[in-house]
Amino acid sequence: MAASVKAFSQMSRPQVAARMSRSSLKVNAYKVTLEFPNGRTKSLEVQKETSVLDAVDAAGVDLPYLCRTGTCGTCASKVVSGQVDLVGNHVLSPEQVAKGYVLLCSTYPKTDVVLRTHQEEQMHLSPYEDQ
Repeated sequence: MAASVKAFSQMSRPQVAARMSRSSLKVNAYKVTLEFPNGRTKSLEVQKETSVLDAVDAAGVDLPYLCRTGTCGTCASKVVSGQVDLVGNHVLSPEQVAKGYVLLCSTYPKTDVVLRTHQEEQMHLSPYEDQ
């Protein structure tokens, strides 16, 4: 009977996970927070291989867009914090990209990120009017 008690106590011990550093973990999704013109925010999880616009659309969030190919600029947004990959941009100038403008249809998160939406008109303002 002592052997069966020992076997049971070994089976019921919780398994301790191996310690892993944050740099050794592979992140598959990031927190994307959208800041709307009315001051409201919406956060959602976006897979690293999914464009922000596709994730936003799947979540039922209504944002302006037309082409989904990076050619119209309707889904323009501005990075407030974090990092993204901008893939397939055919509209934004290097100067606009340097200021943080992105197209949601061509933007993939690289970190948790905050994006200010509805920036199509703002990105065309002169440098003196840019905020």
